[in-house]
Amino acid sequence: MKNYRRDNWKAGINNIARPNRLPDGALRDLLNLNPGEGGILTLRAGYEKVADCTDCRFAAGINGRVLLVDDGKVLAYANGATRQIGSLTAGADVAGTIHNGELFLSTRAEGLRTDGETVRAWTVRAPAFTVEVVPGGGMLSGRYRVAVTAVEDGVESGTDSMLVTLPAGAAMRVLSADPRALRVYASVENGETLYYQGPLIGGATALGGVSDNTETLATDGLVPMPACDEYVSHRGVIAGRLGRYVFLSEPMQPHLMHPVRGFLQYPVDVTVLASGSAGLYVVADRTYLVTGAETLTPEQSRLLEVGGVAGTAVTLPDGRVMWFSPSGPVVAGPDGVRLVSQGVYAPDVAATGAAGLVDHDGNQMVVTTMRGSPLNQTLAAGDFADLEIGND
Repeated sequence: MKNYRRDNWKAGINNIARPNRLPDGALRDLLNLNPGEGGILTLRAGYEKVADCTDCRFAAGINGRVLLVDDGKVLAYANGATRQIGSLTAGADVAGTIHNGELFLSTRAEGLRTDGETVRAWTVRAPAFTVEVVPGGGMLSGRYRVAVTAVEDGVESGTDSMLVTLPAGAAMRVLSADPRALRVYASVENGETLYYQGPLIGGATALGGVSDNTETLATDGLVPMPACDEYVSHRGVIAGRLGRYVFLSEPMQPHLMHPVRGFLQYPVDVTVLASGSAGLYVVADRTYLVTGAETLTPEQSRLLEVGGVAGTAVTLPDGRVMWFSPSGPVVAGPDGVRLVSQGVYAPDVAATGAAGLVDHDGNQMVVTTMRGSPLNQTLAAGDFADLEIGND
């Protein structure tokens, strides 16, 4: 028997060619090994347990710590120790993203943001308020806009301003039972810009005139970001996917969105959302690239006629984006979209997965795992046998 020696496996795994027709430098399968630089096989990186969890549903690294959501606890792991810094609804699905040095986390019931040390609310709801007309109590006359916002941990809520018509010489009382710190805004007669008039103290504030040389209201008509299945940080905004929609926060106001201009809609559920140097990638019935998502004039183009696996998107150090599709890994960047294993490797895929960028032993790899029922892959070559039938 002739011995063969091969020490260059630069072609990696190939499961489309027949096992007896593999190209030079290709393998049918690998176990506990990875093809490294120069085609040399290297031992797959191991792992060790560093923290015990009961029901870990989310993990992310931020500011030198690993933030974990374990059952209903938000935990910070650092230097071999874990401590609780917050809480979320136990058993609820969790989504989050790191944006401007903070981790934003959300369930269907609540949202919070943390830098790894302190925790504050992400969702700041607008306060309810009413306006009473006080005839003969001031110097107001005509139509005015009035609004009330709430402030939590230095973050101001959205609001819906109210139009009030006053008789000559009237005043108005702004009332709210909300116990939070509240701010009152009002416009001049027939004006659209609202100016800060002071805090709402003790549940009511009287306005006999309007100051128009103060801070202006910037959150009128805005609502909290909705709870989504996935979030990504994209330039100055947070994007989230939920069903057939992609929601976009206001620039530099990650807790708020515009209910009319702040979303994109697709024919089927969005499965992949990824931020790259070329724009925001959205995978639904096909792959789209949205440019200017953080502006008032976003534009969209079609890139690829294939879908993607939820949870498998990774942004690479050079600004390109990678995710998994039924045709294998997809790499997208300013130079276009490429199916890196097309014609070579046909992977089994499932409905959802997870992915991460790993640097180990001089190699940089995107590691992807799938969960759920696998979908049949019809492109991969199956087992084969030679059979000869004679008359003897």
